[in-house]
Amino acid sequence: MKFVMFTYVGEQGVAEWEAMDASTRAAYVDLHKAWFRAYGEHVRGGEELAAPPTGRTIRRRRGSLSSTDGPFIETKELLGGFIVLEAPDLDAAMAMAAEWPALGTDGNGVEVRPTDSTA
Repeated sequence: MKFVMFTYVGEQGVAEWEAMDASTRAAYVDLHKAWFRAYGEHVRGGEELAAPPTGRTIRRRRGSLSSTDGPFIETKELLGGFIVLEAPDLDAAMAMAAEWPALGTDGNGVEVRPTDSTA
């Protein structure tokens, strides 16, 4: 089965990243590389996303489409990226996701959802 693991960064995670010096940042990136080495055989794709202000949001309201800069979804978390995993079931995918290094920061999160094989 395929699952998508969405990674979310909370306000504290953004602040910690911005405050890191180069060596601390490199060590943090190394933790993520280690996760990919551990679970790479299950990874089928994914991408880190560019900063939110680089995107645009489209909504339909009262029958009309409108577009705004940035995500501006009602949330305190930012979608940081996604990883497509292959796993036998949701529990196995959740076990991999539970070891995502960024979960060491309060406010960061991971959402795991099965893909819709009927689509």
